Amino acid sequence: MDQGAAAAFAGTAGAVGAVVGGLVTGFFTQRAARLGAQKTGEAMIEQVERQAVATREDWLLQHRLDAYMGLMQAYDRFVEQAKPFMEALTFEAANRSELFAMTKATELAVTQAYFKVRAFGPEGVREPANALRTAVNEFRGALDGWELALSSGSLDRGRQERRAEDRLRTATSAHAEFVTSVRDVAVSVENRPRTGVTS
Repeated sequence: MDQGAAAAFAGTAGAVGAVVGGLVTGFFTQRAARLGAQKTGEAMIEQVERQAVATREDWLLQHRLDAYMGLMQAYDRFVEQAKPFMEALTFEAANRSELFAMTKATELAVTQAYFKVRAFGPEGVREPANALRTAVNEFRGALDGWELALSSGSLDRGRQERRAEDRLRTATSAHAEFVTSVRDVAVSVENRPRTGVTS
């Protein structure tokens, strides 16, 4: 083989080697870039998902706390109205019907607030909230019985008064249990593992 042909062959082989090497290098470079982009995309999706979970948890927690506070405030307003009504019943005051209407309205607010707690939960708070709502309804029912006994001149008014006082104690106890369940939720929130998302 003469030197020109050998040089041409070597040149052709070198060119083919360069082209093949370029193709292989390009293939692996492209593959590495694609894998890098895929890993970056997966990491971004994971971060967005964790952020969405954290945002949902915070949203739910805020609505729960608002519902709990609403029920506690509604109960406080109910008791603020019920106690003067009880005094009016005890002393057979003339303004009983006005106080009765106000007590009934605040009882309705307790029921409405309960349904917000029921919507947001969790179950460990729903049950004490329902017990509180039920106790308030029964207390107001006992007040109704007392008012009816007074209005009708019934000799049963002493028993109705004791029944109302007993229902008030039950409502007070139910309120304390509800507050404890809310405190338990607050403690569990403080101790919950964070999702690893930084704000």
